[in-house]
Amino acid sequence: MTAVLIIVIIQYNNQISKAQKQRWRTKVYKAFQKAGG
Repeated sequence: MTAVLIIVIIQYNNQISKAQKQRWRTKVYKAFQKAGG
């Protein structure tokens, strides 16, 4: 039971970090476009 909970938490954390990375990448890309354009 505990092992399943740990796996769920790890997967949830992975999803969050993926979403944050994408948001960060979008921010960087937009800033880059502003600087370049």
